[in-house]
Amino acid sequence: MYRVLFKLSFKNAFLHLSRTLLVVVMIAVSMSMMLSIEGVYDGMTNSMVDKYKRSDCGEMSLYNRAYRSSRAVSDTIL
Repeated sequence: MYRVLFKLSFKNAFLHLSRTLLVVVMIAVSMSMMLSIEGVYDGMTNSMVDKYKRSDCGEMSLYNRAYRSSRAVSDTIL
């Protein structure tokens, strides 16, 4: 049963060679786009995490006593 289906599909694939090549190219382009979008998303995530780590809004920050001479909110918000 499967041998007959495989034989028919193999013959049909090479009967319409242009359609087969077009499908292969479409699959290749879509897979490459998916990989590139995944890379962009991973880069954006890593960049956001790195910016969050480097900003002044971590869970705990340690400063020297003279780091901020004025603790008034009006002096820290621009």
